[in-house]
Amino acid sequence: MDMVKKRTLEFGLAVIAILAVGLCFWLNSTPQKLSRLGYNADEIEIITTQLKRSELEPVFGSEYLPELTHILEGDTAPADFRVEKLADYIQAEQKYSFAPELILKLVNHPDYNMDEEYTEQMIEILYEEYYLTRNQTRYFALVSSTEQELEPKEVVALVNANRDREYYSETEAANIDNGDLLLVNKYYYLDHDFTVDLVEQSASYGSIGERMERETYTAFEEMFAAAQAAGYQLYVTSGYRGYEEQEEVFASYLAEGDEEYALKYAAKPGYSEHQTGRAIDVFTPGETTSSFAGSPVATWLAEHAHEYGFILRYPEGKEDLTGYSYEPWHYRYVGREAAQEIFQRGITLEEYVAVFGK
Repeated sequence: MDMVKKRTLEFGLAVIAILAVGLCFWLNSTPQKLSRLGYNADEIEIITTQLKRSELEPVFGSEYLPELTHILEGDTAPADFRVEKLADYIQAEQKYSFAPELILKLVNHPDYNMDEEYTEQMIEILYEEYYLTRNQTRYFALVSSTEQELEPKEVVALVNANRDREYYSETEAANIDNGDLLLVNKYYYLDHDFTVDLVEQSASYGSIGERMERETYTAFEEMFAAAQAAGYQLYVTSGYRGYEEQEEVFASYLAEGDEEYALKYAAKPGYSEHQTGRAIDVFTPGETTSSFAGSPVATWLAEHAHEYGFILRYPEGKEDLTGYSYEPWHYRYVGREAAQEIFQRGITLEEYVAVFGK
C-alpha cells in the first residue's frame, strides 16, 4: 500500500507540476498578456495576426493603446509597420484623424517631425517623385498661402522651379559648374563677363553671323542632317546673345513703355538663356513665330530633338514653371542623356536641374 500511495502521490505531484507549467505558459501567452492589458478578443486577433511575438515587447511594456489596432488595420500594415516607431505612431494617431496607412506613411518618412502640423495634402507632398528635403518648408508655405486648389505634384513642381517667388526676386548667380545643364532664367543670372567657347554657324544653317557654343553646334549639325534626311529644312535665326546685346534688346522695349511692358517681351540683361550659347531659335524658311506652331518641322523637332541633346525649352502648358509663353521654336542643348530624361519624364529644365543638377 505504501508503494501504491507513494506512486499515486508522485503522479499527482507530476500532474500538478504539469498543470502549473501549463498555467504559467497560458498566463504568459500573447493573448493572455494582451488581455490583461485590456485588449478585447477582436483587438487581440488583429495584433497577433499583424505582429510577430518578437515585435510585441513594446506593446507588453505599455498601457492599453486603443490606437494600436487602428494603425494595424490599414492596407499597408504590417509591411510598413516599424515597431521601433510605435511611440510615434501612437502620438500621430492621437493627434490626427488620418487613415492608418497615412499615419504609417507620415511617421515613416525620414523628414517627419512630430512637432510639425501636417495635413493629408502635406503627407502626399512628402512622397511626390520630385520632392526635395531642402524645399519642404517652401512646399508647405505655398500650400498654406495660396487659395488655389493645387495638387501635391503641382506644389512640388512650382517650388522646385522657384515659382513660389516673384520673378527677379531672391536671384542667384547661375551655377556654371552645371555645364550643359546651366540654368539661366528669371531667378538665375550670368555676369556680363561670362565667356563661352563659340562657333560661328555655317550660312547654310541660317542667319549669317549667328554663333553657338561649340558642343551645341556639333549636335545641331547632326540634327540638321537628320531633319534634312527626313525632308525638312532647319533655319536658325538666333543663337548666342551676349550681355551687352541683351541690354540693347531690353532697352529697345523700355523705349516703347515701362519695365512691366519690356518684361513681357524680353529678359533682363544677364537673365537671357541665349547668353549661355546653348539656346537657339529654329524655324524653317517661310514660317514665322505666328505660323510655326503645328508646322511639320515644329512637329518633327518636338519628336526628335532630344535624340540630339536638345529640348523644347518653353513647352505649352508649362508656362507657370518656365516663366515664358510657349515657344515652339526655342530649343536648348542639354546633352543627350539629360534631353532623353527630360523628354521621357515630360518635365522642364527647371524641374530637372532642381532634382538632378549640382
